[in-house]
Amino acid sequence: MRANNLVAAITHPNGVVILEGVNSNSVHIIGASVGNLPPTSHSSNSFSFSIKRGEKGMVALVVYVPNGKSGSTYYFFLGVKWGEEKEKPHIDLENQWVPEDPERLGCFYYDNLEVVIGGLTYSTRPYTKLEPQKRCVHDRSLLCRYMDSKLGVEELKEAMGAPAKEVKASEELVKAQAEIARLNSLVESCGQALDHMTRECYSAVQERDRWRRCADQSSINAEEYMAWKSAAISLEGAVKKQWFKSKAVDRALQGFPQGLRIE
Repeated sequence: MRANNLVAAITHPNGVVILEGVNSNSVHIIGASVGNLPPTSHSSNSFSFSIKRGEKGMVALVVYVPNGKSGSTYYFFLGVKWGEEKEKPHIDLENQWVPEDPERLGCFYYDNLEVVIGGLTYSTRPYTKLEPQKRCVHDRSLLCRYMDSKLGVEELKEAMGAPAKEVKASEELVKAQAEIARLNSLVESCGQALDHMTRECYSAVQERDRWRRCADQSSINAEEYMAWKSAAISLEGAVKKQWFKSKAVDRALQGFPQGLRIE
């Protein structure tokens, strides 16, 4: 089955190529070695990509043909180019694209692309740690560029690390934001504690100043005070011995200054 039996191409002078499914066919460009692709992984009746003037390359296309409750899926590598003398790009819907380097062969694995490099399988399908001979390539166009000799092996490996680096950077950002939130909460708590301590210190200073004023206003010197206190203690003891059970005496004793009372 040729692609021109399943899809139609519309090209524009600005380098945009639109592939539309014939009848109710759905199309999905998996990847491309040129231009830009829309940021989606879903199939639709119309799919577009772009190419720059003077470029040539390939696109990996999946076409789904419905048939009642079931259907058929077809896979194509299609060549595309835009010559300097041409007004519009051209995509070849009659032939399968073949890489210039016979060592850079690729294949479809359902809706995923795969290539083998140095005994390792590089695929757009995620793999688990139990498959050590396989590598996952998140950007499908990277494999297209490798197949089209636009990307070397080391460049491919370096580009493959970019998503992991982005994920790590994103995780570090989340951690940093959480730490900032924690420190902000701590600063707020410290501020509240500092305000409380400030109020307590201010109250203590006020209380100290009040007692200083009382002391300054007192005309009793130390000797007079000690004599008064001694006499008061003796009086209170004597009264307690003689009228221990008298409520009136007890009420009278309450009038003594706190520092002069015998507990």
